[in-house]
Amino acid sequence: MFPSSDSLSNIDLFEDEYGQFQWDVHILIEGTLRASIRYLDTEARRELGEIEKALKKPLDDEYREHLVDEHVDVLATNSGQERFVRNMALVALASRLTHTLRNMARSAELFSPREKEYGNGRMSEFDQVWVEYHERFGIDFATNKDRIAFVETMRKVRNRIVHQGSEANTFKPLNLIDWNSGDAG
Repeated sequence: MFPSSDSLSNIDLFEDEYGQFQWDVHILIEGTLRASIRYLDTEARRELGEIEKALKKPLDDEYREHLVDEHVDVLATNSGQERFVRNMALVALASRLTHTLRNMARSAELFSPREKEYGNGRMSEFDQVWVEYHERFGIDFATNKDRIAFVETMRKVRNRIVHQGSEANTFKPLNLIDWNSGDAG
C-alpha cells in the first residue's frame, strides 16, 4: 500500500537532509575523532608508563638514553597521529557539507529545476554552490557573507590537507628557503 498524497506533502526533504548532516557530523565525524584521540591517548599513556617504570630502575647510561629517546618518540608519534585524525575529521566535515548542499540543490529540482551548469570549472565547489543557490533561489550571499565566511577557510585547509600529504601546515622545502632572510625566509 502506498502512502496517501497528504503524507507525501508533509515530507520535508531539506529538514531530513539537515538532520542527516547533523547526525553524520556528530556521530560519524566528531564521534570517530573523539574515539580515535581517546584510543591514541590511552596507547601513548600505556607506552609512556612502561618506559617511565623502566627508567626508575638502575640502568646503564646507554640504555637510559635509549629509553629517553623512546619516550620522546612516543610523544612525537602520538602528536603526529592525533594531528592526522584531526585533519581527516576536517576533510570529512568539508566533504559532508558539500554533499549536503548538493543534495539539497538536487531535491529542490521538484520546484526549481536546474536550467544549466552553475559557475565554472575555475570556481571552488562551494563557490559553484553559492552561484547556483543565488540564481535558483535568490539567496544573497553578499549580504549573508558572514554566515558562510568559515567555508572558504575550511575549503583551503581541506585542500592543503588532501593535496599536501595530510598536513595543513607543511614545511617549506629546503630549496625554497632563503637562508639569509631569517624567519621571513
